[in-house]
Amino acid sequence: MPILNVKVSGKKSAETTKQINELLLDLTHRILGKKKEVTAIAIDYVDHDQWFVGGHLLSEQGKNSFYFDIKVTDETNTKERKPNTSKRHLLALSEF
Repeated sequence: MPILNVKVSGKKSAETTKQINELLLDLTHRILGKKKEVTAIAIDYVDHDQWFVGGHLLSEQGKNSFYFDIKVTDETNTKERKPNTSKRHLLALSEF
């Protein structure tokens, strides 16, 4: 069972949460061949005034950010698939 953890800067939004969930669920299914029914996704929001990059708050920089981590059971995917998966997930998340 893969588990995906995402932190997104900004205010909590049901619509954005659903969009991120659907995007990651689809990518994990298509790229890694994982069953949607057993894929777990946790999405947390962090206020711009609580997220630092380079020692400065995102609110001061007028920027957004995200953190993404994916865990899959060892030996369930090829070495070629894993880097491609992370790259595609990160590119897709950068759209938010």
